[in-house]
Amino acid sequence: MQIKIRLLILILFLSLSLNLYFYLTLPIQKQQANLALNSPMLEIENKTNNNPFNTTVQGTKPQVNNVTEQVHALFNNQQYDLAIDLYSDIVNQDETLADNILNTWLIKLNNRLNSHDNDTVAAFTSSFFNYNAYHIRVMQLEAKRLEHLIQFPQAIKLYKDIIDNSFNLEIEQHSENQIHLLVQKQYALLSQQGLWKETLHFLEQVLFDEADYPPYLLLLSKTKIELNQLSSAQEILLQLAESEESPAQVDALLQQVQSLLLGETAIPLVKHGEHFIVNGQFDSQSQIQLMIDTGASLSVLSNYAFENLPSWLNPVFSRQIDMNTAGGTVNTPVYLFEQFQINGYQVKSIEFAVMDLETLDKADGLLGMNFLKHFAFQIDQLNNQLILGVN
Repeated sequence: MQIKIRLLILILFLSLSLNLYFYLTLPIQKQQANLALNSPMLEIENKTNNNPFNTTVQGTKPQVNNVTEQVHALFNNQQYDLAIDLYSDIVNQDETLADNILNTWLIKLNNRLNSHDNDTVAAFTSSFFNYNAYHIRVMQLEAKRLEHLIQFPQAIKLYKDIIDNSFNLEIEQHSENQIHLLVQKQYALLSQQGLWKETLHFLEQVLFDEADYPPYLLLLSKTKIELNQLSSAQEILLQLAESEESPAQVDALLQQVQSLLLGETAIPLVKHGEHFIVNGQFDSQSQIQLMIDTGASLSVLSNYAFENLPSWLNPVFSRQIDMNTAGGTVNTPVYLFEQFQINGYQVKSIEFAVMDLETLDKADGLLGMNFLKHFAFQIDQLNNQLILGVN
C-alpha cells in the first residue's frame, strides 16, 4: 500500500514539473515567432516574392537596390497602386530612400505635364491620394495639372488646402501668390464671355478668405458696374480710394459710376444775347458762372474770378500758352484744378486759362470743350437747357 502511495506522489511530482516547464518556455517561443512574422523586412520580402519584377532568391534578404528597381519598374509601367504600396513600405524602412524615389517620380510627372500628358499625371495623383491625401508636393503637382486644364477654381481650392496643411511659410506664400494669379485668370475667362453673374459668384467665394484684398475688390467693383449694381460698386470704390490702391483705376471707375448714376440730366441755362451761361463749381463753396463756348478747346477764367477763388483750392500752375482773342494773340498762364463739376457731372484734373475778359460782364469765364468732351451733350435753345449724359 505504501509503495502505491509513493508511486502516485512521484507521478504527481513529474506532472507538475512538466506543466511548470511548458508554462515558462512556450510564451517566449511564441513571442519570438510573432516577432519574426511581423518583421517589416519580411513584409517587403513577401510582397517582392509575389512581384513579377522580383529577382531575389527565395529566403534571402532583399537588397536596397533591388527594391528600388522594383518600385521604379512598377512606376514606369504605370502600375501606380502597386508602386505606391511598395513605396509606403519603403517609407517605413528608409525615409531618405523613399524621398529620393518620390523626387524621381515627380520630375518625370512634371515632364509629362509639360508635354500635355494630363491623364498619366491624373492617374498617379489619384492613386497617391488614396495613400496620402495631404502630401504637399503631390498636391502641388495636381494643382499644376488643374491649371493646365484651365480648371482654375479647382486649382484655387487645392492651393488653399496646401496652405492649410503645409505649415511652411515659403510654401504658403507661393500658394497664396498662385491663388491671386488664378483669380485674375478666372476673372478674365468669365468676363470675356460676358458671364457677369458667374463672375460675381466666383469673386464672392474668393473674397470669403481675403475680404479686404484690394485687387479682388477692384474686380468686384467692375463686375457690379457691369451688372448695374452702381450704388454697391460706388461704395466699394470709395473704400478703395481711402486705401490709395490703384488710384488711377479707382478714380476712372468712380467717374464712370457717377455718370451712370446721373443718367441724362437737363441743366437750366441763363440766356445772354446769343449765348448761354451755366452754373458750375470747383467745390461746394466755389460757385462760378461760365458762358458755354463750344469753339474753345480750353476753359477760361477771368483774372478777377481767379483772384477771388478760395485759397484752399490751390490750383497748380501748368504752362503758358498763346490765346487768340478779338484783340489779337495773348500769352496767358494755365492752371490745373483738382476738379470741376456741373450739376454732379465731374471732370478731375482740369485746366483753366486765366486772362482778362473785360467784355464778359455776366460770366466769370468760358466753358470749353476740355469739360464738355467728357459727356454726351446738347444745348436745348428752345427751353434754355444744357442736356448732359454719359458718352
